[in-house]
Amino acid sequence: MALSSTVSRRRQGKRKAPRGFLKRVFKRQKPHLRLEKSGDLLVHLSCLLFVHRLAEESRTNACENKCGVINKEHVLAAAKFLPGQNQKLSRPPVTDSMASKTLSIMSPDI
Repeated sequence: MALSSTVSRRRQGKRKAPRGFLKRVFKRQKPHLRLEKSGDLLVHLSCLLFVHRLAEESRTNACENKCGVINKEHVLAAAKFLPGQNQKLSRPPVTDSMASKTLSIMSPDI
């Protein structure tokens, strides 16, 4: 049996940023905030970059602990490490409750 006859080869389109959702959230949370046209895209990109760095640090923590699966402790340790890594401004460290709230907001329940 040929591969093309059993598996659909539908082309995956490029995924777009959820601009309507982002604008709606900004309006609800901060109605006085004024963003330029592409401001929502910059926020979306910042979130994606943060999640990517968090995933890399979590994977590094899991490898250091000789664990094959990334679990909650690895992610929380990475969240504590990330904020002050490349920034010259001093910020308060991320607590466990702050990191878990951020992750619960970002990750959909499956």
